[in-house]
Amino acid sequence: MRRDALFPYVLLVALIVLGLGFALAQERHNFIAINGELQDEVGPYYFVAHGDSGNAYMRAAAFARAAALRLDFDDTHKRLVFSDDVQRVTIDATADVGAGLRKRPGVVRYGGGSLESPMAILVNGVSYVPVTPIVAALGGESSWHAPARVITVELPDPSAQMQLAAPRTGLTDGVSRVAIDVPPGHPYEVAVDGSTLAVLLPGVRAPSFVRELDDPNVRSVAFELIDGVVALVVRTTFPLSASGQGFSVGQLQREGNDVLFVDFAPTLLGAEALAPMADPVVATPSPPVPAQPVVQASPRRYTVVLDAGHGGRDPGAVAPWGTESEIVLAVSLRLRALLEARGVHVIVTRDDDTFLSLPQRSTFATTDRNLFVSLHANAADNRRANGIETWVFGRPLDPSLIELAILENGGGDVGTTRTAEAASIASDITGDILRETQLNYSLALANVVQERLVGATGAVDRGVRKNLFYVIRNSRIPAILVELGFVSHAEEGPRLMDPRYQETLAQALADGIWEFLENGGVIAER
Repeated sequence: MRRDALFPYVLLVALIVLGLGFALAQERHNFIAINGELQDEVGPYYFVAHGDSGNAYMRAAAFARAAALRLDFDDTHKRLVFSDDVQRVTIDATADVGAGLRKRPGVVRYGGGSLESPMAILVNGVSYVPVTPIVAALGGESSWHAPARVITVELPDPSAQMQLAAPRTGLTDGVSRVAIDVPPGHPYEVAVDGSTLAVLLPGVRAPSFVRELDDPNVRSVAFELIDGVVALVVRTTFPLSASGQGFSVGQLQREGNDVLFVDFAPTLLGAEALAPMADPVVATPSPPVPAQPVVQASPRRYTVVLDAGHGGRDPGAVAPWGTESEIVLAVSLRLRALLEARGVHVIVTRDDDTFLSLPQRSTFATTDRNLFVSLHANAADNRRANGIETWVFGRPLDPSLIELAILENGGGDVGTTRTAEAASIASDITGDILRETQLNYSLALANVVQERLVGATGAVDRGVRKNLFYVIRNSRIPAILVELGFVSHAEEGPRLMDPRYQETLAQALADGIWEFLENGGVIAER
């Protein structure tokens, strides 16, 4: 079960210095916690010198010790083997770093199948393995928490001796059944929330398993972790009730094991389940924080900077029905209210018709804040141009877009100078893991915001792209620039001035921002 609630870590203020033996092999800029404890020796590491800042690796031997696993090398097949008395996971290994970093099917093998993965990398006698596939093969879960720069790994109880087989599903006379084999008389608890039912099974392990179903009652079945306990998690097509409405749980005795099953249909009424958990699918308690790590414990409160573009003497794009500056200010203030209602601390660069220079705006994107979102509205000589697009900082693939950057950066000689400065910064980012990582977070934020906006408005999806925008050029936190639509379009322009449409835009932005914050941006597939 992925922990959507972030650890109560503040932004890390120091980097762990690598030993000299590893300095040339890979780079270390983030942190990893296993079952709630920071593990400095484990990693994570990134093979930046080989052009890969996306895959998080960990030291195989250190991980095996932290996870109470045996580690062996199968010299015949050139594989690393993680094992204990219950399970065995293998990963192909190579000393060719460049070749090993490419994902291939079947690189990781475990009792329940195989996974696509980069290979284990052998450098100077030290083995490194990718975090996400190894953890998944062991039946665990990994998540990336961007504000704290920590990868969290949650592994099943190492003392558990029973490995569950994959669930079985079926449909008979309109009733859907999900069944698993468990030890005779094995204890379990059932929790319900909304359209999700979780059967918690302490003292067992489970393979990586997620299945979407074409079923009138059941959307998906999965094994997930809830606070380190294996759970069979079923998501239904209709709401369930802890009173038993919509499901019925039973247990059949078989030779050697019991069959635990749950039937689902809107008309079923079974035994009462646990009272709805705060969220049965999201672990609620925060794991303990070690006494002497590089970080200190602190209450988690998100801080988001909203930058309403233009203002004052700079109206931005102008049309007969309104100006860019008034549109984005209205959306920004609505968005502030929506985020504050969720407990987010919001800082706005302006809350009235005030002019701020681009250098002034860019100073708001400091590392003690979580996100920087700059709001704009588009215009084009082509009056048919319309739709929403979201931008992150970077050199555009289409050279013609540099003219857009010059215009957005102030226009004329000033815009040209600022764009040239931004281009220089974009070139310098190559090989800088901190900036590359920050840009990856920005892309994750841009993608979820763009998806939410297009889904809520039905506007044309102009996609997520890179450009040399000055206002987000120096940001050390995830930063995006959103073009909410074209004021120059005969239909979209007036719609941007409509308070109801502005509320729709603000709500979609709030949903996207909140989704990014609560999920830490991306899981540790990086």
